[in-house]
Amino acid sequence: MSHVLFLVFDQQNRLVLRAQRGRFYAKSFAQAKRACFDFYLLGEGVDPRTVGDIRSTLPTSLSLGDIEGTIDRFFTPPTPATPLGVVLLPKDEVGWISMRTGTYSPNLAASNTEMSFASQARLLMSLLDQAIQHQCRIFVAPEQLVFKGTGRGRKEPFSQDEKDELEGILANQTNGRDLALFLPGTIWWQDAGGQVHNSLLAFSEGASLGLDYDKKNWTGEEVAAARDLGSSPVQGACSYSCFNWKGFEIGVQICADCADALGRAVDIHVILGWGTGAPLLRQRAGGLGIYTDSQGRGSVEDEFGPARLDADAPGTITATEAFIASSVHRAPGDWRATAQKLAGVFRDAANEL
Repeated sequence: MSHVLFLVFDQQNRLVLRAQRGRFYAKSFAQAKRACFDFYLLGEGVDPRTVGDIRSTLPTSLSLGDIEGTIDRFFTPPTPATPLGVVLLPKDEVGWISMRTGTYSPNLAASNTEMSFASQARLLMSLLDQAIQHQCRIFVAPEQLVFKGTGRGRKEPFSQDEKDELEGILANQTNGRDLALFLPGTIWWQDAGGQVHNSLLAFSEGASLGLDYDKKNWTGEEVAAARDLGSSPVQGACSYSCFNWKGFEIGVQICADCADALGRAVDIHVILGWGTGAPLLRQRAGGLGIYTDSQGRGSVEDEFGPARLDADAPGTITATEAFIASSVHRAPGDWRATAQKLAGVFRDAANEL
């Protein structure tokens, strides 16, 4: 006869108790003190004897009544050969922090607008002001937002002196402002030795964050553009920049660099693209993923789903309400002792692992 297999996991997703029985009784399970556990029902066809990464297998937690009804249907002939899995996990109570996000995703690739140092400075200060007006905590703009020339034509790099001046202006503009993190894309610039860089811009509370992140994986088109200037590209030593900001681990990658893995788990993953295609956002569960590119595409993804963003009109940002999980608080109750008591409500063997 087919049976139901009950799996109890600890807070590190390790299996600590396994028991099986032929029937299910909600009254017995009430002894498990629902305040201690969330209950999950593995889908039919998922063999609970071979489940590995439990968090990636589980659907939304279910009520005891929902589980009982499914198990009743499970025992309606003909019963499946594979056991039905019921999973118990120590209950999580998660606090959510609002992380209102501003993005700018213009279609620069189709733009014939001539950009100069002065016009770029005005644009960036306008974007900053808009993000503050929208009460954004983070603002993100795409790769190569900052250059001279046109998007469709020949892009000219900023000089090192112009880059330093612009960074000083933007750092000063963020001083004393409510906006917490300002990532206005990357800057196309040429150093004193004539080499071309594609570098991340990052500011918070009146200072440049000094991340020194140059794009590592240049496309053939970008290499050709640098050579047209009689130069060679400076390829970064690393394909990401990870840093701690206000207690959150942030990971930033520029366009094609997102094909490489991040160095560590991050709360917020940001990808700045020119035309990345399908970005590989890798924020932790409950974290925040942000993508914006220079071809009018963007998205903001949190635990509640992705918000796909339309192309922004030139000089106009989009503000999106997003949330990030803060620290996790365990519900009161000794879940391990409760798990031991659970063994007593099963007719068949209960094996502690």
